[in-house]
Amino acid sequence: MFSKKTLIVVRLVVLSFISLLFMTCDPGLGKAVDTQAPKVSINFPVTKSVLKGGFVMKGVASDEVKVASCDVIFKDINSPNEYKFKANFANDEFSIALNTPKADGSFEIPDGDYNVTVKVSDAYRNSTADVVYTIDNT
Repeated sequence: MFSKKTLIVVRLVVLSFISLLFMTCDPGLGKAVDTQAPKVSINFPVTKSVLKGGFVMKGVASDEVKVASCDVIFKDINSPNEYKFKANFANDEFSIALNTPKADGSFEIPDGDYNVTVKVSDAYRNSTADVVYTIDNT
């Protein structure tokens, strides 16, 4: 038969092999754990643009797990007025058509200077990007 020493060595080799089968590069819950805030940047229109009529805002909205929401907020620099919109997001990008004319000829966002914030959220954190635009619908 086998000696006790040989049996112990065989058992250790077998246990080591089995342990290696269950090891991965992702510790704990792996990629299911959200460890980073989302990334956001505005690619178009560029900051300090003068925007006339309707336009499309585009940029980056990404997260290592999943983007939950993307909001665009126009804050009038000279008044307390705020205009909030939900942007579409997919494939690490966001886009939104803004300032479309209404039936009466007016626009969603009145003339003025605005601080614009794009806020991207995942399940745990938020990230923002800010620009300044002037809206001139005339």
